[in-house]
Amino acid sequence: MYFGDYSYLEPIQRDNIATWANRLRDMLEAILKQGMTDGSIVQGETDLIVQLILGMLIWLAKWVPDIHKLTPERLMAAIEAFSFHGLESRD
Repeated sequence: MYFGDYSYLEPIQRDNIATWANRLRDMLEAILKQGMTDGSIVQGETDLIVQLILGMLIWLAKWVPDIHKLTPERLMAAIEAFSFHGLESRD
Protein backbone atom coordinates (compact mmCIF):
# COMPACT_ATOMS: atom_id res chain seq x y z
CA MET A 1 0.00 0.00 0.00
CA TYR A 2 1.37 3.34 -0.91
CA PHE A 3 -0.71 6.48 -0.64
CA GLY A 4 1.99 9.07 -0.10
CA ASP A 5 3.57 11.48 -2.51
CA TYR A 6 4.66 9.66 -5.63
CA SER A 7 4.95 12.68 -7.91
CA TYR A 8 8.62 11.88 -8.50
CA LEU A 9 7.74 8.59 -10.24
CA GLU A 10 7.23 8.13 -13.96
CA PRO A 11 3.67 8.73 -15.18
CA ILE A 12 3.05 5.02 -15.82
CA GLN A 13 4.19 4.18 -12.28
CA ARG A 14 1.93 6.88 -10.80
CA ASP A 15 -0.99 5.57 -12.85
CA ASN A 16 -0.37 2.00 -11.68
CA ILE A 17 -0.26 3.05 -8.04
CA ALA A 18 -3.37 5.20 -8.41
CA THR A 19 -5.23 2.33 -10.08
CA TRP A 20 -4.36 -0.11 -7.29
CA ALA A 21 -5.13 2.46 -4.60
CA ASN A 22 -8.55 3.09 -6.10
CA ARG A 23 -9.25 -0.65 -6.33
CA LEU A 24 -8.27 -1.12 -2.70
CA ARG A 25 -10.45 1.78 -1.54
CA ASP A 26 -13.37 0.51 -3.60
CA MET A 27 -13.02 -3.02 -2.21
CA LEU A 28 -12.88 -1.80 1.38
CA GLU A 29 -15.86 0.49 0.86
CA ALA A 30 -17.83 -2.39 -0.68
CA ILE A 31 -17.12 -4.59 2.36
CA LEU A 32 -18.27 -1.83 4.69
CA LYS A 33 -21.40 -1.08 2.64
CA GLN A 34 -22.33 -4.76 2.55
CA GLY A 35 -21.97 -4.99 6.32
CA MET A 36 -23.99 -1.83 6.83
CA THR A 37 -26.71 -3.16 4.56
CA ASP A 38 -27.00 -6.50 6.35
CA GLY A 39 -26.68 -4.89 9.78
CA SER A 40 -23.41 -6.57 10.77
CA ILE A 41 -21.62 -3.20 10.79
CA VAL A 42 -23.00 0.03 12.21
CA GLN A 43 -23.84 2.81 9.78
CA GLY A 44 -21.10 5.32 8.98
CA GLU A 45 -19.38 7.27 6.24
CA THR A 46 -17.65 4.52 4.32
CA ASP A 47 -15.16 6.76 2.53
CA LEU A 48 -14.06 8.34 5.81
CA ILE A 49 -13.83 4.97 7.58
CA VAL A 50 -11.68 3.58 4.78
CA GLN A 51 -9.33 6.58 5.03
CA LEU A 52 -9.08 6.06 8.79
CA ILE A 53 -8.25 2.37 8.43
CA LEU A 54 -5.71 2.96 5.66
CA GLY A 55 -4.13 5.85 7.52
CA MET A 56 -3.60 3.72 10.61
CA LEU A 57 -2.15 0.85 8.59
CA ILE A 58 0.13 3.09 6.56
CA TRP A 59 1.60 4.74 9.66
CA LEU A 60 1.92 1.50 11.64
CA ALA A 61 5.56 0.95 10.73
CA LYS A 62 6.43 4.59 11.45
CA TRP A 63 4.76 4.70 14.89
CA VAL A 64 6.12 1.49 16.34
CA PRO A 65 9.86 2.24 16.51
CA ASP A 66 9.31 5.57 18.25
CA ILE A 67 7.04 4.46 21.10
CA HIS A 68 8.65 2.62 23.99
CA LYS A 69 7.46 -1.01 24.30
CA LEU A 70 4.92 -0.66 21.50
CA THR A 71 5.11 -3.68 19.23
CA PRO A 72 3.37 -4.15 15.90
CA GLU A 73 1.26 -6.86 17.52
CA ARG A 74 0.00 -4.54 20.27
CA LEU A 75 -0.71 -1.75 17.81
CA MET A 76 -2.55 -4.08 15.43
CA ALA A 77 -4.66 -5.38 18.33
CA ALA A 78 -5.60 -1.82 19.24
CA ILE A 79 -6.42 -0.98 15.63
CA GLU A 80 -8.55 -4.12 15.36
CA ALA A 81 -10.44 -3.33 18.57
CA PHE A 82 -11.05 0.28 17.61
CA SER A 83 -11.61 0.05 13.87
CA PHE A 84 -13.14 -3.32 13.31
CA HIS A 85 -14.95 -4.13 16.54
CA GLY A 86 -15.97 -0.50 16.82
CA LEU A 87 -17.88 -0.94 13.58
CA GLU A 88 -19.73 -4.06 14.74
CA SER A 89 -23.46 -3.90 15.04
CA ARG A 90 -24.78 -3.26 18.56
CA ASP A 91 -27.89 -5.48 18.23
